[in-house]
Amino acid sequence: MNRRELLLTAALAPLLLSRLGPASAAADAATALPDAAAISAAQRNLSRRVIEALAKDGATVVISPASIAGAFSVISAGASPEFVRAIGAMLGFADTVAAADALAAIVQALNQTQGEASALAMARALVLDPALKPSAPTLSGLRAGGVEVIDAAFSDPATLKRINAWVAAKTKDLIPVLLDELPAQPGLVALDALHFKDRWKRQFDAGETAARPFRSVGGTERSVQMMVSPEASWRFRKDEQFIAADLGYQTDRFSLTIVTSRDKPLPAAGFDAAHSWLSGEGFHEVQGQVQLPKLALSGSHDLLGVLDALGLAPARLAPNALAGFSDGELAISKVVQRVELKIDEQGTEAAAATGIVALRSLAAGEYVQMIVDKPFMFALRDAVSGLVLLSGYMADVPAAS
Repeated sequence: MNRRELLLTAALAPLLLSRLGPASAAADAATALPDAAAISAAQRNLSRRVIEALAKDGATVVISPASIAGAFSVISAGASPEFVRAIGAMLGFADTVAAADALAAIVQALNQTQGEASALAMARALVLDPALKPSAPTLSGLRAGGVEVIDAAFSDPATLKRINAWVAAKTKDLIPVLLDELPAQPGLVALDALHFKDRWKRQFDAGETAARPFRSVGGTERSVQMMVSPEASWRFRKDEQFIAADLGYQTDRFSLTIVTSRDKPLPAAGFDAAHSWLSGEGFHEVQGQVQLPKLALSGSHDLLGVLDALGLAPARLAPNALAGFSDGELAISKVVQRVELKIDEQGTEAAAATGIVALRSLAAGEYVQMIVDKPFMFALRDAVSGLVLLSGYMADVPAAS
C-alpha cells in the first residue's frame, strides 16, 4: 500500500469508528483490519447469498460484490452505529470482525485498486441534495477518503443526467444509464462504479471457436459458441463432483475462476460445496485444456429486497439510520446494480455500477480437460485486495449465432 492509500484509509477509519460510539470504537481499534483473505471470504459469502436468492427460479445471475461493498462504504460514513453494524454483517464478514474494521478494510481494499492496476478502475461518489444539510465531518471524511461529493438538487432534471453521465464515464460507456428516474424530494445517491479490461495470460485460439452444446438444469440443450484453449499447463482443481479452472490475465493480480459440475447440470444452490473454490485456493498446474463459452451479457437488479433479507432491514428502517447525511429522517428506497460482461478469445471486459438511493421519509503427469458445457459459477478476482469484481451463476448461455 502506498502513502496516498494509507492516508486515505487513515482519514476514513476515525469517521467509521466514531459512528459506532466510544465503547465499540475502543474495541474495534484494538484489532487489526481484516486482510485480503478475510475480505475475499466476506465477498464470496455475500456473493453466494445474493446469487442463490436471485437464481431460485433458475435464472442467470451476474453481480458485483465489490461494487456493492463500495457503495455501502459511502453510506456507512453517515450511518448510525446500528446501521454500520448491519452493513458489516450484510457484506458477509464474520461476527468476530468488528463493523468499523470491516468497513475500513473495504475502503483500504478499494484504494488498493488504484494506480498500479491499470486493468481496473474503480470510483465512488455521493450525490447529495443541499436541502438535507449533512454533517460537515461526514462530508470532509468522505472527501478525504477519495469519494467525490456532488451537491445537486433532486428537483432539477439535470441531476439525473449528471448521475448517469458520471456512471457512463467511470464504466467507459459500458453502462450509460444506471438510474431511470429520480424522485423530486430531497435525497442522496451513493455511487460505486468499476471498469475492468485485460487480456488472458494465455489466449484462446479464435480459429478453434465453434458451435457446441450447452446443457441447462431443465435438460434442454442449445448450441453455443465454445472457445477452446491450447493444450498447455493450466491451474485446475477437481474432485468427484466438481471441476474448476483458474484462468490468469496479463496483470498477475487478477484471475477468473470457473467451477462446473462433472455430471449433471446443477442449480446455483448445488454449488455450495465448491463455493470456497472461488477463492482460487487448492489449484495446481496440470497439463490440460479448457473449453469455455464466449459470453456477452448484461445484468440489472434492484438488490434492496435481497439485502434486507440478509439482515439489513431492521437497522435500515430505524429512526436516524442516516443521521450523518441529514438533519431530518432519511430512508434507503432502492439499491440498483447494473453489470456488463464480455468474455472472448482475447480476454475479458467488465463493468459494474451500484447506486443506493435514499430519500426523506454486485498433480504432475495428469491431463485434465475441462469442458464447461453446463451451468457454472464464476468469480473475477483481485488477489491483492481480496475484492470479487464480478461473480455469477450461468444457468444458460445465449445460443450461437
